[in-house]
Amino acid sequence: MKKIIIPILAILIGFGCKKQEKLADAYGNFEADEWLIYPESPGKLLSFSVNEGDLLKKNQLLGSVDTSALVLQREQLNASISAIYAKKQTAGPDISLLQKRKEVILSDRQRVAKLLADSVATQKQMDDINNQLAVLEQQIKVAREKVEIANKSIFAQVNPLRKQIAIVNDRIKKAKIYAPTQGRVTQKFVNAGEVIAPQIPLLKLAKMDTLFLRAYFSGNQYAQLQLNQTVNVHIDPDKTYQGKVTWIAEEAEFTPKIVQTKEERVNLTYAVKIAIPNDGYLKIGMPGEVWLNSSSKENQPKEK
Repeated sequence: MKKIIIPILAILIGFGCKKQEKLADAYGNFEADEWLIYPESPGKLLSFSVNEGDLLKKNQLLGSVDTSALVLQREQLNASISAIYAKKQTAGPDISLLQKRKEVILSDRQRVAKLLADSVATQKQMDDINNQLAVLEQQIKVAREKVEIANKSIFAQVNPLRKQIAIVNDRIKKAKIYAPTQGRVTQKFVNAGEVIAPQIPLLKLAKMDTLFLRAYFSGNQYAQLQLNQTVNVHIDPDKTYQGKVTWIAEEAEFTPKIVQTKEERVNLTYAVKIAIPNDGYLKIGMPGEVWLNSSSKENQPKEK
């Protein structure tokens, strides 16, 4: 009888120990913040040195769009501006003639002033010369104003062309494609030689320095969760990370299909995002399990 009782006791003890093992508080998969990167300038993609899986640095040059048409457009605009400046009016022959007459009158006034001092010329002669000089100066002023008005009309045509050149220069600058942030290329949608447009994405970029475990907690656990709460996340028996709760769903939902059993999928749960600094080991889609501090693996009863 003793030989039979001992194995039965061993089985019961083993069963009791297994029953004490706790399951994780929640399960989920890792995801990352992702961006679709669009071109800022349309045209033929001359180069695009990007492959899926590449880790990009912020402001890294990825490729360029053909700008030959834009460069030609800029040259044409500059030529138009040069042609407009060629129409600029200077003093012109009328003003030159008036200036020469003014020089003659000024010379006559000096001569009459000397004669007037010697009482040879009269004051009326001096007054007549001064009147001629005043009329002549007014004529010169009017002629110059006409030139300024004409030039203003000419220069007014230049400003719109300069604005067009600024737009073209901006498009040429935007023809260079840079990585907006550091991240890993998860999808590539175009290749060099294709014609691209601003509404067509070039690639999808995932920010990998911090990943998020989207896990699902039951309604009974909801009260235990708080924003900025620190939790333990286990990837495998030898990999444990500390994460911080960054988002808690306000409404319950049916557990998604990624959860293991059909029975669990019909239960209502709350989605939670947990931010975890990535040391390079974590990957998008990798499964993980969450242990609240009160139920951490370190706090589990050990097998006897």
